[in-house]
Amino acid sequence: MANVKSRTRVVYFRISEEEFTKLCGLCEAQGARNLSELARSAIHALMQPHVNTVKEDISHRLSELERCLSEMNHHLKTLMEIQSSQNVYRGNI
Repeated sequence: MANVKSRTRVVYFRISEEEFTKLCGLCEAQGARNLSELARSAIHALMQPHVNTVKEDISHRLSELERCLSEMNHHLKTLMEIQSSQNVYRGNI
């Protein structure tokens, strides 16, 4: 069930037509009922430091994994080239 706390404060900010259109699309994609709900959810997520830290950690780990895979791929190609050249040298091809 939704959080039904009384909301007494109002926050205003201006956005361009393009930003408004994008935010409306984001509301649909995220399943938010309206822009206010989307904004509250986004701000709430920003106020949760551990959530951002976890996302940053996952992003860092994925980047490191991609780097390792790229390095392994490079080494594998090098080994295959060496093996291929040895087979040619030995007359095995």
